[in-house]
Amino acid sequence: MEITTFSMPEYGNLNAVDEYNKFLKGHAMFDVKNPEEFDNALLFEEQKLSKTEQAEKPFIELMGNAFSDGLNSVDKARKASERAEEIFASGGDISVHEVMIAAEKANLSTQMAIQIRNRILNTYTELNQMQL
Repeated sequence: MEITTFSMPEYGNLNAVDEYNKFLKGHAMFDVKNPEEFDNALLFEEQKLSKTEQAEKPFIELMGNAFSDGLNSVDKARKASERAEEIFASGGDISVHEVMIAAEKANLSTQMAIQIRNRILNTYTELNQMQL
């Protein structure tokens, strides 16, 4: 399949975007004297848009992400504890103190996750019992 381009000598390039850009360049409000200022203005607008997009995220989505991150950190602490125990059991270069610290970190993070879950469940039941 062969693609051919069509152009007429009296019109030059028939590319609509190119023609529109040429038209805009002739107007004073589109005349950019300092390209850096234009780039900075574009960057500022992009940052403004990204901030509003973040602010518009639903509360439930933000809370879901926070809980997911929290549970992932609990899981990482548990896995680190298991790895430390395995290294110690196989005679690796790790002290008893480091194994106990890793185990205690995993235990504390698990207890904290359970307490957060209990508080959320209590809040949920209280909200359900409210009369509107």
